[in-house]
Amino acid sequence: MRQISTVRGELDPDKLGVTQPHEHFFINILNCWMDGNADQKLLKVPVTMDILADLKRKDGQCEDMMTLASFEDAVNEAARFSNFGGRSIVDLTVPGIGREVKSLRKLSEATGLNILCGTGWYIEASHPPLVKQKSAQELAEIMIREIEEEIEGTGIRAAVIGELGCSEPLTPNEMKVLAAGAITQRKTHAPLTVHSAMFDVENKRAAKQVRQEVEILRKNDADLSRVYVSHMDWTFDDPAYHERLMEDFPVTLAYDGFGQEQYYDNIYLGAGGVTDRERVGTLTQLLHKGFEKQLLLSCDVNEKIHLRKYGGWGYSHILEHIIPALKQNGVSDRQIETMMINNPKRLFTR
Repeated sequence: MRQISTVRGELDPDKLGVTQPHEHFFINILNCWMDGNADQKLLKVPVTMDILADLKRKDGQCEDMMTLASFEDAVNEAARFSNFGGRSIVDLTVPGIGREVKSLRKLSEATGLNILCGTGWYIEASHPPLVKQKSAQELAEIMIREIEEEIEGTGIRAAVIGELGCSEPLTPNEMKVLAAGAITQRKTHAPLTVHSAMFDVENKRAAKQVRQEVEILRKNDADLSRVYVSHMDWTFDDPAYHERLMEDFPVTLAYDGFGQEQYYDNIYLGAGGVTDRERVGTLTQLLHKGFEKQLLLSCDVNEKIHLRKYGGWGYSHILEHIIPALKQNGVSDRQIETMMINNPKRLFTR
């Protein structure tokens, strides 16, 4: 039978509905920020609206902002997504950055949303010791078990491999994880997503490393038609780069930063930021050229500043604001349905 694994059990693919394939309800990315930023100021105070205005204009970061742990907040924010027609969310939090699959199941039960979870490891700064210690085959065996059997005795099965983290440049352990992901996919036929490197720190610009990452998967015999590459909207200014990737590989590209318009220079000097207007502009170009079968949309909520409670746009932002903007630009209902329903259904059905 063709089914989709959710945190509450197997789901008929026809019931997946409107889906955002890259989100986080519970996550802690402090260790990722500290890597390479240990000399910068780290505020150890609770996030409040009073400090958010200054937080992104000064050096430093707030420890509390990089953690999503409130069940109450998750319920409230997820409910708005559901109220605007959302049916499913893929939570890509993996071990090392705070995966909490029992909490995800509880959240799914409380909201009625279909929630899918991932397996694997993020960028090396977050790797638990076992990633360095084990071979690609041994790492694959862990992921295979979490997809085909269960995660740590919970009875919950992972639905997706990833997000598998990539830095710029790729580290040997990150390349090993990519190879392990490909091995896992060959065995399980599960979808796989790459957290493509976002910033080229040395050259102070957005990274363009996707081809190298995909080639590692290809050389390890991954099914690229079941791979989606995250964070493509950070290179919005080079749509030709996106076109070449979709023409050369059968991968799907995710525009998954909608709602994130803050600047990142306090983390990566020269990184700047991307606006939703710019994301919509490039996405519209690609859609007018007929690439809708290789595109996904999401928000990648992963910090408190992304939640509506703290002045962000929340998980419902695409349904509330981005889809109307795309329609104003001449994007058809059929293309939106393809990106929001049909592509996720194709990718997550095993």
